[in-house]
Amino acid sequence: MAQDKDNSGALFTNDKKENDNQPDYTGPCVVNGKKMRISAWKNKAKTDGRDYLGLAFSEPQKPKEDGNDIPF
Repeated sequence: MAQDKDNSGALFTNDKKENDNQPDYTGPCVVNGKKMRISAWKNKAKTDGRDYLGLAFSEPQKPKEDGNDIPF
């Protein structure tokens, strides 16, 4: 899988998004050998109106006890 290769990952649509603070996309990635979570928000540049993705990296989320959450 691409998200198992070092310095790569995968983004999936966040179908559980409930407000603008939550990412539009999220997924697993590996950065310098460390498993991480990547989140992305759709944005529009204020200067010229071009679309872009804002990114954030974080520690992986722990799965929920009910097993219905993907741990990334």
